[in-house]
Amino acid sequence: MIKKHNETNYINIFIALFLIASIAQSYNYSIFFIYFNTYIRFILNYVFGLTIFYFIIKNFNERNFVINNSKKIFYFLLIYFSIYILFAIINSEDYWDYKYLFEHYIPWIFTFFAIFLGLNFKEHLKEFKKIFLILFFSFFILFFENGDEAFVIIFSSLFFFLFLANYLSFRYKILIIILSVIILFSDVGTWRTNQLRLFYFLLLFFFNFLILSFPNLLIRIYSILLLFVPIIILVSFVFFDFDFFVYLTTLDLKFITTENTRTFILNDILEHYNHTNSSYLFGSGGQSYFFTNFMQDSMTHYNKIARYAVESGFMNLFLKNGLFGIFLLLIINFLSIKNCLTLSKNTFSKKLALAISFGWIIFFIEIPMTLQISSFLFFYLIGIGLSKDFLEMKDDEIKELLNK
Repeated sequence: MIKKHNETNYINIFIALFLIASIAQSYNYSIFFIYFNTYIRFILNYVFGLTIFYFIIKNFNERNFVINNSKKIFYFLLIYFSIYILFAIINSEDYWDYKYLFEHYIPWIFTFFAIFLGLNFKEHLKEFKKIFLILFFSFFILFFENGDEAFVIIFSSLFFFLFLANYLSFRYKILIIILSVIILFSDVGTWRTNQLRLFYFLLLFFFNFLILSFPNLLIRIYSILLLFVPIIILVSFVFFDFDFFVYLTTLDLKFITTENTRTFILNDILEHYNHTNSSYLFGSGGQSYFFTNFMQDSMTHYNKIARYAVESGFMNLFLKNGLFGIFLLLIINFLSIKNCLTLSKNTFSKKLALAISFGWIIFFIEIPMTLQISSFLFFYLIGIGLSKDFLEMKDDEIKELLNK
């Protein structure tokens, strides 16, 4: 009885973590942002952090790591980011350095621990319908009055439920698809990255049978190519003077914005490296900022014409943790995908490999370093691919648990 009670507590904690991350992402678009900006965000960040640490300490289970290499990389990343936090605190110089560090960089590292939560994916399966209904009813009632843009942000985790939808009951399928289509074709004009993500997962949903029939080798080649796309773009820009984003602006694509908001970021960050003692390999530190001529008019509130972060999680990681940080995250993505395609006993893992590799592309395009549901799910999906329990599950078992 005590064991069952503890399991229930852990599940409730997981639901709370999922909802806190969802609230954090939609917070800027709610009425609470007007009155309780920094204070509410700080509370959300560190309630999330303390809760996820409590969850891990009370529910620690190393056996869920499918191979030792995954476990070693995970622990190394924990040590690595802990050292970067320590040095960032030491090297912070003023209020804005500390504010960014404690309000964004450290909370983003909290979301990294979602990898551990993903290891326990089997325990969470039957809870996702409950989470979806809580999001739908409570957030719809509380936040929809703030407009279409808020509605889109609130359901930024919808792609994850769309990812599970093939295994859900018919009524959940219909509700998730209807919501996805509404958001996909809502002309809010501000978040085409989310539209791109929904479009991709709709393709995975409607072509589920075809995708599951693909050979694992084909999916593996495709996934590895996606993992290296951001690296190729960065290398092409630095060494071959080829700007992919300028090329992209010449295309007329519905779900990819033709507005070039990335070239100046690449230029500014590279300029930062060229004029400081920072190392390309190890970055400038979690507290670092870069000077920007492009956005100088809007940056003067920092008392220095500078930015601490950009929309691209990949470029943030490059600025703060360097190429070594990018390499470490790339490795753990690769290991998760490899497990899905070589060790799994279910065909659902094929879609998971496609989701993880595409998540890396979204991380390159637009997942800022801060606490939000997109960051949480980015790491959570990786954790699922490292989970021995998940990889040993059969498709029927996944479907059964999801529909309990």
